[in-house]
Amino acid sequence: MPRGIYKHKPNTVKQNKNIGKALKGKKKPLGFGVGRKITWTSGKNHKPEKHSEETKKKIREWCIKHPNKKFRDTSIELKVEAELKRRGINYQKQIPLCKIAIVDFYLPEYKIVIQCDGCYYHGCPMHNPTWIKNKERDRNQDRVLTFNGFNIYRFWGHEINESVKKCINTIKVEVTKG
Repeated sequence: MPRGIYKHKPNTVKQNKNIGKALKGKKKPLGFGVGRKITWTSGKNHKPEKHSEETKKKIREWCIKHPNKKFRDTSIELKVEAELKRRGINYQKQIPLCKIAIVDFYLPEYKIVIQCDGCYYHGCPMHNPTWIKNKERDRNQDRVLTFNGFNIYRFWGHEINESVKKCINTIKVEVTKG
């Protein structure tokens, strides 16, 4: 295609060589190559994408409505999953429930929900007590899920890292009663 049709003209090979020389010894930017716009991965020129609260809410709702989307497991979720497998407990991962939450683990036989909350993102009282953004959302999810007959267990990241067995033991007591 001829140049000038798009807003941004692609870089020529010569331009990219000159840019490469200027950036020698620095981190390589994303999209470095012929015909690609250069965007930095870090540094003073990096401007992370910021979403409004309304947009974040729409994104969460979209994720709940599209349960086939794959989610990346966190390290604490992997530890809990390994312990559940080791004990032979039947579970489902990343399941949307009540059109309000995608729960980390759901034990369908007992109607038990396990949430693995990272200390930073969910505002752990020990490690990040000033963070309140997600606490209200978590409380609201718990209210709705409890109202619909689910037993909810929330474990902080540091609790799981200390002893995942101890966390699952609190659930196992409930499982043996059920």
